[in-house]
Amino acid sequence: MSEQELLAQLRDVQLPVSPGWWPPAIGWWVVAALLLGLIVALVFWFRHWRANRWRRAALKQHQAIVNGSDDVQRVRELSVLMRRVALNVGPRSRVAAATDQAWLRVLDDIGQTRDYSEGVGKLLISLPYANPGQPALSQQLPALLKLTRQTIQRADLSQSTSIAPVAEGGVSRV
Repeated sequence: MSEQELLAQLRDVQLPVSPGWWPPAIGWWVVAALLLGLIVALVFWFRHWRANRWRRAALKQHQAIVNGSDDVQRVRELSVLMRRVALNVGPRSRVAAATDQAWLRVLDDIGQTRDYSEGVGKLLISLPYANPGQPALSQQLPALLKLTRQTIQRADLSQSTSIAPVAEGGVSRV
């Protein structure tokens, strides 16, 4: 056989079939899972961040009250702030109607403490209505400021269904 005949018998190089795009390689699955996990984490973080806007605003206002100078005015502002916090956490119809001891029990429930109805928290219902010339209880005010800050930090929106009325018109945890 001649060289020409031998060359004619040769066939062109056959390339293998290129792989399809599906299924992707394991590396792409890992990248997709990581991206999906990141998206889910960002969504949860953003929802948590938005749900706590009121808490950040309340803590900022609380800090402004702490920096105030007139003790009676500071307690008045704390009382208003704590009412706003309670309205954000609890059902409006029950929180707005609470007064005196019932109001302190609402704050006890929100702060998961008894320091409002049995301790320094009583200043919130007595001191705001004191005469301007009456000396404030300077020893108790730092404890009240600490208590209200802790209450704001502990307040949980899921508590809104756990504050229920009691027979005397007050509220307590169910």
